[in-house]
Amino acid sequence: MRLYWKILLLALLPLLLALALGFFRLEVIVRFQRSGREAADELKMALLNSRFKAYREDRSRNAAVLAGANDAVRAVQNSDTGFLVPWGELFLDPLRYSLIFFTDGDGIVLARAHDPYRFGDDMSGHPAVAAALKGRRSVGLFELDGEPALLETRPVMLYGEIQVGTVGIGAPLTKELLAHFSEGTGLGVEVEIEGFPPISMEECCGNTERKSVALFPSVSEESLKFRRIEAVFTEDELGADLRYFQRNLVVTMLLLSVTLLSGLFLLLRRYLRPFSLLVEDVTLLSGNQEDFFELRKRLAHNYLDTSHEVSVIAHSLSRLMERIQETITLLEWTSRTDPLTRISNRLHLDSVLEQEMKASAKTGSPLSVLIFDLDHFKMVNDDFGHQAGDNVLRRTAEILKSLVPVGFVGRWGGEEFLAVLPGAGEEEATEFGERIREAVENEPFPIGRRVTISAGVTEMIPGDTPGSLVGRADKGLYEAKETGRNRVVLRKA
Repeated sequence: MRLYWKILLLALLPLLLALALGFFRLEVIVRFQRSGREAADELKMALLNSRFKAYREDRSRNAAVLAGANDAVRAVQNSDTGFLVPWGELFLDPLRYSLIFFTDGDGIVLARAHDPYRFGDDMSGHPAVAAALKGRRSVGLFELDGEPALLETRPVMLYGEIQVGTVGIGAPLTKELLAHFSEGTGLGVEVEIEGFPPISMEECCGNTERKSVALFPSVSEESLKFRRIEAVFTEDELGADLRYFQRNLVVTMLLLSVTLLSGLFLLLRRYLRPFSLLVEDVTLLSGNQEDFFELRKRLAHNYLDTSHEVSVIAHSLSRLMERIQETITLLEWTSRTDPLTRISNRLHLDSVLEQEMKASAKTGSPLSVLIFDLDHFKMVNDDFGHQAGDNVLRRTAEILKSLVPVGFVGRWGGEEFLAVLPGAGEEEATEFGERIREAVENEPFPIGRRVTISAGVTEMIPGDTPGSLVGRADKGLYEAKETGRNRVVLRKA
């Protein structure tokens, strides 16, 4: 074999080795990105499931209040439609709880909060109402007025023993309701029920992937049956870009091999050294030895010659890592932030409360929580519109955030807010609640009407759980509402 063929072969072998290593490292990046995508999808599904769970629990609480209030029980017993309609209207929500009705002990409708002029019809044959007439709580998906509806019915008991009627609360299962629950998750939801056309959100763009999920667990055997419930995931554009980049890299490297064979040692040195550096950088990324920010700085510093193919690859990697970092940051922010008020959401508050309770139990320092609820907030929405109501919620969140001493504040749900005050006893927490109440009362909201807020306060005691602690504060809030509103009530254990 002639010498120049030996030289060409000697130059080719290291390049082929570098190509194999580069391709392998890129495959590691692709797998890492895929695992990150799967983790992000699991987080989205967890968020979606938590919203449906919170909805079911909130609906159950509302049903218990609707059926358990003494005045409501007396009104059902006396067929007092004049009381039942406005009582049910207090719990109406245009999207989440748009169906609320009461029947007497024979299943005859006494009142519909969502349709005040329609009553007197017989619902005793409806499976959900029939179950409630037998003294059983019924939860599931039922046909109501010709369309599927998420419904819960309960018996209305006098003195806790004598059944005088039933109450039902729920909402039609529509694409708007599905969109409400999946808002901010980036997921679509499609549902198909036996006997009904499929229900889905707006059509997704591009390629999609579907996974079966169980979002509507039915308690009652009489409820409608689901044929399928699927979550719709959008195409993984970043993964496709990585694969596309990987293919382009192979083509580029093959072209470089041909060029290197014709350029001998000069081209060998020019191309082999940058590829070695790139392999080192990719190894650092795949081994988690550097974070994205530091690795991007290194790529930008080591590959300044933009005319070099390896520099193009390095800058492409830097841009791809930047997109991954932005995506991770956005997911972390959306998972813990309420999109309307820009403060912590219910999911983040649950985590914070659990951590602070563990820290308080370990150190013995006090911990208090407060639940705030805007008084007559539904009237603000009804009189001035939901946009004005959203502005009131945002301004209230700003007041809470600006006045909270040392702790956490977030939106608990609807017009309710929760403050977690580590290191604060009941007296300090009550004073804080009074400052918030006075600040809201004196705030010149741009609606031409004074807005007030009520609060329940409690301090953690040994043996408390997050549920018992928040539940005690909620009882204080309920007492504040019952005793005239615009006040702060301390609830002791």
